[in-house]
Amino acid sequence: MDVSQEYKPICSTDGSAALSQLAATAQSLESLRHDFVTSASHEFRTPLTVIASSVGILRDFGESLDPHRRQLHFDRVQSAIQQITQLLDDMLMADAVAKESLDCQPKNLDIVIWYQAFVEELQQVHQTREIHLNIEEMGRRIRSVDEALLRQILCNLFSNALKYSPPDTPILTTLSLGLHKFSVNVRDQGRGIPVHEQKQIFQPFFRGSNTGHVAGLGLGLSMAKACVIKHAGALEVDSCEGVGTNIYLEL
Repeated sequence: MDVSQEYKPICSTDGSAALSQLAATAQSLESLRHDFVTSASHEFRTPLTVIASSVGILRDFGESLDPHRRQLHFDRVQSAIQQITQLLDDMLMADAVAKESLDCQPKNLDIVIWYQAFVEELQQVHQTREIHLNIEEMGRRIRSVDEALLRQILCNLFSNALKYSPPDTPILTTLSLGLHKFSVNVRDQGRGIPVHEQKQIFQPFFRGSNTGHVAGLGLGLSMAKACVIKHAGALEVDSCEGVGTNIYLEL
């Protein structure tokens, strides 16, 4: 046997290419981590600044403020707290998805009563916005879903609708009960998503080029999609830039 013909070097050109690819991947992940930490720090700082400002005004001038102004600052504090809570939920959910440890534990819910209560809760938090609810009952009310995951999905869908649409336009939502599935439709009249970017909207940390200075980490739709997949459901987005976005959820 000619040993020289059988011998193959360990560090082949293919190996070098693989190492280069690993290095590029590591660099990309490090860049993503840096961007995430920077964005998260900024997103937390904004609502905390709002809370500190409003609490300071209420402490120093609360008794002299008229009821409307006083309530305005209370609403700002409540909204900022909700924003922080949503950021924390999104970060925890992103970690669970990355570790493939997202748990789905369905239980029976009266989905009509549950969804009505959910929308009322949103309306109380966003008192200056109109949220119109329509219910189409063509099937049974009791459905087996993971309540925590369903809430996570809907919080992200409504958060986007409220953030990216003018404050004087309503959010329209329809709950439709079919024989075997139920669906939720959330429609806004906001800025919409550019056509060439719509294939990327479910990628973690992706934010559209027209989001401007609106707060967000770009996790909402990717987290919603992961929760929908756990239910073997579907999530579709129909959007037209400058007209609005229509999101269709089916479980």
